[in-house]
Amino acid sequence: MKKFIKIKAVAELKKLKEKCVFLAGGTDIYVALNDGLLDGAIFCDISSLKGLDKILVKGKNISVGALTVFADIAKSPLIKKYANCLAEAAASVGSPQIRNRATIGGNAANGSPSGDAIPPLYALRAAIKTNLRTIAIDKFFTGPKKTVLKNNELITELLIPKKNNRTFFEKIGPRKALAISKVSVAVSLVISGGIILEAGIAFGAVGPTVVRASVTEQFLKGKKPSGNIIIRAASIARGEICPIDDFRSTAKYRRECAAVIISRILKKAL
Repeated sequence: MKKFIKIKAVAELKKLKEKCVFLAGGTDIYVALNDGLLDGAIFCDISSLKGLDKILVKGKNISVGALTVFADIAKSPLIKKYANCLAEAAASVGSPQIRNRATIGGNAANGSPSGDAIPPLYALRAAIKTNLRTIAIDKFFTGPKKTVLKNNELITELLIPKKNNRTFFEKIGPRKALAISKVSVAVSLVISGGIILEAGIAFGAVGPTVVRASVTEQFLKGKKPSGNIIIRAASIARGEICPIDDFRSTAKYRRECAAVIISRILKKAL
């Protein structure tokens, strides 16, 4: 028999005396349960926490509540305007049933390097806010399915800087739906007069965590995304990732796909 606790306010987290597994949409938890990875776990139902399913402007940021489901993110006018790569990633998650249950907070807490929402958050320079602190996205993940979250530390919202940018997301999987990515790419570009002033590039499923392509970002800064620049950027990006061979794909295929997707996205930005 599983033990369940239900809380109705974030403040109640302080009263928890035992280590809990937070339960909201449950789409990742059910998989772990079936794999026998959560035997003996104590579950804390957070699905009733008020105010954590909102998308709104907070100062210079877009705030996305941790309990916001992917279906709502995919259709949000605010997300489409300021973080369209996240809307595109959300629309690609699983199936309609999963998108209406799975939460962005759960996707982040799960820590999978192939999580669809994570590369956009890297490219957008997002921060993760918990009941205890605020953490830069590139400091949050420490390895496959590992994060810096402490016992009973709960993600409450994600903060995305509000910028006048153009963003893109693409992924490659074995099929168009209900597929875990072989490789995914998110790009955020601030362009003025045809020149890239700022670039954010992140790859999913090509390393132990999502990989931010910082060298490629620096190369693109101050340049116009023309033919030779795009070829060079794709080559640099190919060398920044560290994919492996596994049952989903090969390292060689992932590396080549990453370069192709970057080229394709930069051509869209022309």
